[in-house]
Amino acid sequence: MENKGLVERLLGGDGEAFSVMVEKYQKVLYAVAFNVLGDFHKAQDITQEAFIKAYMSMSHLQSPERLGSWLCSITHRLSLNYLRNKNSVEPLEDYCHVADSFHLEEAVFREIDGQNLRLALSTLEEINRSPILLHYFGGFTVIEISKILHASPDAIESRIRRSRKQLKKQLLELMGEDVEGSYTERGMRRLFVQLKEMLENEAFQASRRCLSVPLGMTAHGIPYYADLAEMSHLLVTGTKGSGKSVFLKSVINSLLSGCSPDVLKLIIIDTKQVELSLYNQLPPLFGSVISEVQEARLALEHLVREMASRHRAFEHAGVEHISQYNEMLPDRYPNAPKLPYIVLIIEEIADLIQNGVHVDDYVDALATRSPAAGIHLIISTQTPSKAVISPIIKRNFTTKATFAVASASDAITISDEPGAEVLLGRGDMLFDSHDANRVRLQSGYVSNVEIEELVKKMNITYGK
Repeated sequence: MENKGLVERLLGGDGEAFSVMVEKYQKVLYAVAFNVLGDFHKAQDITQEAFIKAYMSMSHLQSPERLGSWLCSITHRLSLNYLRNKNSVEPLEDYCHVADSFHLEEAVFREIDGQNLRLALSTLEEINRSPILLHYFGGFTVIEISKILHASPDAIESRIRRSRKQLKKQLLELMGEDVEGSYTERGMRRLFVQLKEMLENEAFQASRRCLSVPLGMTAHGIPYYADLAEMSHLLVTGTKGSGKSVFLKSVINSLLSGCSPDVLKLIIIDTKQVELSLYNQLPPLFGSVISEVQEARLALEHLVREMASRHRAFEHAGVEHISQYNEMLPDRYPNAPKLPYIVLIIEEIADLIQNGVHVDDYVDALATRSPAAGIHLIISTQTPSKAVISPIIKRNFTTKATFAVASASDAITISDEPGAEVLLGRGDMLFDSHDANRVRLQSGYVSNVEIEELVKKMNITYGK
């Protein structure tokens, strides 16, 4: 459609013309916004706002044939304004509610792409599509729409009420979700994955080893597992609200549910005393939760000494790995206890660094030789700066679980390639390992109630 005719239809109140304009210029406007902002999510928000601003100001466009350049200039100006005032952006969700009865889930509008939205809108009859477009994307009130479409306000409200239910249903189907938000073959991101159901997976149970943990589900609903013994160490990064801390809890719960204290010891360092505080009540047999920086330093020093001690024992026994050592013990040293695995979990390494703990030195001492000794590190941060994720850490932590970060530069700091800046948050993650291609997963959710129940069970079984 030529721009002149398109503008005439827009000025005439043709709701379908708005969809045509979006389809024609969406990619161009997004490119303009992204070029200024360098952020996927903010560029999407600005693009949506640009269309709305343009729609409401269409009468000011003097040359309809210049619609494209006019839209680009609006987008560019809005992007610059955002950089000057970060409160200037109103996300698309803010335009997607009318009255308290509107229940099109926030998650649906956040996660759909433009193609699915256009397909869903196309299923509506024109008489119902126009009010939806004018209200949710044009920002017009019911009274204003009634004047544009020459219908009574009651009729407009009825059309919106009738069509929004159909639109919700179509969007969910196009996204490949059932009513509970689970994966289907269309492969959109699952809204909710439970750790419990992944732990109960029969195939996982049949092949489970002590350090096996569920990482999440793929886009096609396939559970994805890994063995910490094979990963050696794990680096976990992500901003607040990305799902990073919930992921750490899911890993801890997985380890606890699969190992007894004679096989596994945990050292949890949580200097914030917030995210992992529920594990304070674990039986001492499983290890300890450390909240003081000085105690954290002593624990790291102890690990270095323990690693050295174990390697001396291996050398004396003529073996090189903890599994070999534990396997030969019953025959050669019947009364000697087997060595347990030790997993160190640091909730925020930036806190230790800022308080004078030379984390790099301990990582350098431990990382290469500790896996063979059965000692594995899981370190986490929401500060992906070069001062925190140093070359030593990057070199020794080749397995990474990366959740949403603020920018492409942060993503590159973590894994030398972008991608994490476009993640959706709430458990959406990228998993990188040295021996496999990058995979995008939705991590499993574990509630505080589930953690409390597990800790209570551990205390009943192994004593306080």
